Amino acid sequence: MRTVRLVAALVLAAGFTLALPTTAHADQTRDSQWYLNSLHVTDAQKFAQGKGVTIGFIGGTVDATHPDLADAVASTHDFGASEQDNAEQSGTGPASVLAGRGHGGDKGVLGVAPKAQLALAFVDTGQEDLGRRGVEIAQAMQYLLDQHVDLIVVTVPAPSDNTGNVQKLTDQAYNDDVPVISASGDHASGVSPNEAYFPASSRHAIPAVGATKDGKFWPRSVPPTPDGADERSQPLTLAAPAAGIVSARANGKYGTADGTAFAAALTAGTFALVKSRWPDVTWDEIVGHVIGAASNGNKYDDKLGHGVVDPCKALGSAFGSHKTVGREGKCVPTADGDAAVGGPSAHRDNTVLASAIGLIGVAGLAALVLAVRVRDRRGSSRTATNQARP
Repeated sequence: MRTVRLVAALVLAAGFTLALPTTAHADQTRDSQWYLNSLHVTDAQKFAQGKGVTIGFIGGTVDATHPDLADAVASTHDFGASEQDNAEQSGTGPASVLAGRGHGGDKGVLGVAPKAQLALAFVDTGQEDLGRRGVEIAQAMQYLLDQHVDLIVVTVPAPSDNTGNVQKLTDQAYNDDVPVISASGDHASGVSPNEAYFPASSRHAIPAVGATKDGKFWPRSVPPTPDGADERSQPLTLAAPAAGIVSARANGKYGTADGTAFAAALTAGTFALVKSRWPDVTWDEIVGHVIGAASNGNKYDDKLGHGVVDPCKALGSAFGSHKTVGREGKCVPTADGDAAVGGPSAHRDNTVLASAIGLIGVAGLAALVLAVRVRDRRGSSRTATNQARP
């Protein structure tokens, strides 16, 4: 198993794979962002755009001078980016689909949460010392939690958590009501896809697997049930587009790329919009709500998990009820949705179940799974949840 894992790791790209140079120009970029339409992002942004939300971003270095990321970066911290990382600035793409502002009105990349702020934490995206990446991710998570970010997204997961610190910090984030969304990882053709990556495979993490343009499972994405994953992480799996993603690149450029790094960024953007609209939500409430609004409804797919995220449904639905109005494939603000701006109750013991039931029905798997999680939480002390996974 260790040999297979090493082989798989050596063929992984840094969370995503860049396509051969086919650079898009700024005046073409917005129209090429097909996922804005498929996720109804601009309609979701009628409710919220991420204002007041700080997202901890862990991944490759980012070109913060790119026109589409102007005023998006609140802070940066380097935990081990290599010279190659600094040259490629591979984190620019995922950061732009997460919080890109665009420029010149309707030009450039528009992110899911264009008014959110990014706290950037750079890690080594190379393959030479894969064990080190897990250490750097843990360091970055601790730093971001100390900065009191609202959520964390890991676009470049690690193939191991030998020290157990990633798990400890994912537990700490859970206790601090900070969702941790992680790319599930990418694998090359012909290599076993069932290798666990962290924190995607840690309990209390929300793994983001890749989806294609037609909403099917992206075949190079590590599926929701890899070997070595904590079984408690699997009921939380969500999906988002990961193939043919137009995004920003270093030095003011644009291009197309694939990878679960983008799925993680788009999923995190959905969480940021919900957090922006309902600032006082707890971990259980926001996770239950986003899961309940995903495409699979009351079904859990062994590849897509709860399905593709739906920012529009999540933003247009009041907590505890499914009030979204659909018109020509779009969601529109409704009186019920607007009335829900005050947010849900803050009782952590039962809000996951209530939110999920309201969105997907009593028989919904998301509600059942999350109810089990809440009961598990009642049966264990806060100290115990902060310990490393056995």
